Amino acid sequence: MRVLIQADGDDTNHRYPVALYDGKRFGDVRVGVRAQAVSGERDRSFGVVVRAVDERNYYVARANTSGWGENVRFYKFVDGKRSELDEWQGPIAPNAWHRLEIEAVGSVFSVSLDGKHIFRVKDETFPAAGQVGVWTKAEAISRFDDLTITSVTP
Repeated sequence: MRVLIQADGDDTNHRYPVALYDGKRFGDVRVGVRAQAVSGERDRSFGVVVRAVDERNYYVARANTSGWGENVRFYKFVDGKRSELDEWQGPIAPNAWHRLEIEAVGSVFSVSLDGKHIFRVKDETFPAAGQVGVWTKAEAISRFDDLTITSVTP
């Protein structure tokens, strides 16, 4: 087992550590990761990134396991500023391993948590192929394992 850990506890609110796969770029793709939100006061979260132009421009599905707001949100980051595109509220156990997945086909993004489809959203900000990766927020200590990248034929 190889696990990537984001262990920097810097609690700057609008800090978004992202690790991008430095390989091929993907357009129509399914990207999933097993992740565990270990700790964090502001956020106990983890995310999966698609269509990244760079570390300031991308889409991310983010799961937050904080007891005061368990949810999955889908954001786009443009020049480092995030805009929420959709949200699902529901139980996400903290300190447990979860599987978060995005399928991007054209301008449609489908998000799943633990094998359950939770929402679909359409956006055309980043239509070109881009990098994929994993993401956290602020001081969230998160672990990532089993990143899968599968090209999708529309």
